[in-house]
Amino acid sequence: MKTLDIVHIVWRDALSNSVFWEDLDDVVDSLETERDLMETVGQIVEVDKRYVTIAHSMHYDSSGAIAKAGGVLSIPVGCVIKMRKISGPIKRKL
Repeated sequence: MKTLDIVHIVWRDALSNSVFWEDLDDVVDSLETERDLMETVGQIVEVDKRYVTIAHSMHYDSSGAIAKAGGVLSIPVGCVIKMRKISGPIKRKL
């Protein structure tokens, strides 16, 4: 049975405010704006050199194995500020 650690991730979000054309000087000035800080909690699905992928919800089959994942989010590793393990794997009995 596969079990997944639960983690808390603090990460810096990407920024997009261009719903219209902007002068290049204004774009450069906006680069100095602090990016939003985000917090996410979920179960680790995979960590590789490019992304930390977590899921907010898991669906278990009749044997208790994880069958499906919902609310999947892949955060670029370069955006991760801090990641800490909240709890170890949850073993589910049916």
